[in-house]
Amino acid sequence: MKRKFIALIVFMAGIGLTACQSEQSETEQVAEPEVEKYTVQVEIECEENILFSRYDVKILIDDEELGTLEHGATDTYTAELVEGEHTLKAEKEDESDVDGTVKFTVSENTNLDYKISLSSDQIEIEEIELEQDTTQNEDKVDEETDVSEDVEEVEENPEEPEEELLSVNNCEELATLLGLKDEFDPSIAEFASKYQGRTIEFDGNVAYVSPHEGYSTRFDYLIYAGDYSETTVLGPSFQFEDVNYYDLHLEGDNVPDTFGVGLNIHVIAEIEEYDSVSGLFKLIPVAITMR
Repeated sequence: MKRKFIALIVFMAGIGLTACQSEQSETEQVAEPEVEKYTVQVEIECEENILFSRYDVKILIDDEELGTLEHGATDTYTAELVEGEHTLKAEKEDESDVDGTVKFTVSENTNLDYKISLSSDQIEIEEIELEQDTTQNEDKVDEETDVSEDVEEVEENPEEPEEELLSVNNCEELATLLGLKDEFDPSIAEFASKYQGRTIEFDGNVAYVSPHEGYSTRFDYLIYAGDYSETTVLGPSFQFEDVNYYDLHLEGDNVPDTFGVGLNIHVIAEIEEYDSVSGLFKLIPVAITMR
């Protein structure tokens, strides 16, 4: 009887051990492999403003906060990310509605450089291209030697000097144009065609501002010659089309935080084209100062 009892215990222990091994095997079968992650280092430089919009910025990747960047400072942030597309976001520390985002792709350990510019209603994020490694430059020595003859040829035939900036002082046609009172005057189309691609400068004013196609940070600006007036206008209906605050290239000691109606400005801009149907004379801003 005692032998039978011992045999029964041994039999039951064997069943239990087999069950445990079976459960362990099933657990090992359903275990998911680890997803490989890459180290991403992001260096961010905050462009310093002189007077306005001097706030600190929260830095986030995929909505996970990495830290706070002080105004005018530069700092580096590190994240472990899986392969694929990710989103870098910068937002005003005490007002998350004022923000900016940029997407980037990860497929290996990566170093990224960005520069952020702050205004009252948005944050612009610009990627900075990393400089080529010096070893890459050394590898190109042979190529540079091969093209030395071409370089000598260029030196013997230097480029022509840049074309002169057109102003009311050196271009009588521009002076006449700025005194017109009809935005459909035929001389406007003639001037635009003759000088397309050239750069002009004149004193003007901001007459009207409207969002470009419903965007909140891109605008169309209507510019007239002379000082701002609510009753009279001079010159063609100049237009800066589909530009943001930074596209205006504002310069000088009194740059406004907002570029709006009523400002008297000095304009340097490239002639793009004249639309004879709408009467809009489109310019590309080069430099704008307050006056």
